[in-house]
Amino acid sequence: MNLKVLADWIVWRAHLRPYRAGHWWRFKIPPSLCAAMGFWLLLDFSPGGGMALAAVAVACLSCAAAFGHAVNEWADRAQDALAGRPNTMAPLGPVARFLSPAVPLAGAFVLALAASAGPLAVALLALEFVLAAAYSLPPVRAKERGAWGVAVEGASTLAVPGLFIAALFFRHAPAAPLAALAFAGTWTVLGLALGIKGILWHQDLDRGADRTAGVRTYGASRTHEEIRRILIRRVYPVEMAALAMVVVILTPAAPLVALFYLLHGLMEAGKVAIDWRVMVGAGQARYLPFINNFFYELALPLALSFSMVRGLFSLLFPVVLILIFYPNIPQQVSEYVRFDKAFRKEVNRIIRDWRGY
Repeated sequence: MNLKVLADWIVWRAHLRPYRAGHWWRFKIPPSLCAAMGFWLLLDFSPGGGMALAAVAVACLSCAAAFGHAVNEWADRAQDALAGRPNTMAPLGPVARFLSPAVPLAGAFVLALAASAGPLAVALLALEFVLAAAYSLPPVRAKERGAWGVAVEGASTLAVPGLFIAALFFRHAPAAPLAALAFAGTWTVLGLALGIKGILWHQDLDRGADRTAGVRTYGASRTHEEIRRILIRRVYPVEMAALAMVVVILTPAAPLVALFYLLHGLMEAGKVAIDWRVMVGAGQARYLPFINNFFYELALPLALSFSMVRGLFSLLFPVVLILIFYPNIPQQVSEYVRFDKAFRKEVNRIIRDWRGY
């Protein structure tokens, strides 16, 4: 019996692998959850109503992410074989290959319709699935169409999901205050910048394998130096300006956002002061404040979730958030400990130099 259970579990896991949840769950979902919490606060939803809509948004977008990765695995079987990369679709049969994208596709729209998401939200959810398919599947296969591939993936990562979340919350809100509308527009810009940054990093890292497999991505056709210049000169300024606006918009409803932004910013400034180095794509470079996504993956979600605590029931939300995104905590604590040691070492060096020994 135990052997049968184990065998069934192995088979079940094989069917889940095409979704590659480890590639998106704790990286893409926390920022989208931030968007949901932002609208929750700005539109003044009750704890129960806000939590229900946030859960629907996360479930629908998780289905979209699972669909996108399953489709990408299916489309990349031949190229992965050429590059010597493992492909999670390869060992599956025809029925399983069909069901891998079909189940999350159906699940997302069942959830959206059950939640009375409304025509606009459903249309935006459909756009998210179309973009995910267009990135990988022929005849479009945008990933091999240069800058178009970057734009498609950049939009589908956080920008379109943010618009879907906005439409979902506005559908159930009695009014649309100016702050919520401003947040929707600013978050879309921020999401687009983060999405473009993410796909450029990913394509930069995959340059060697993509060239071996004959996959002509935008990143594979550029050098690491070119990718970094694009990130720093074009994407990074837009991200920083949009993030600052998001903080300004959210602060009246969630003062903790400004506090966490300030504290995180001080740590980021400290990294710059001690010449902190970071991996950017396939190479190491001098650190830029907020160039990684730690603020969006932990600090901002925690600030928003604790800002919504109004009683015992609403305290459940930050607790659940900590539990489901727990792996982000030790990762970022480790980063802080590394920075603390490096900062103390640099301060001690400066003191020794000042004293002359």
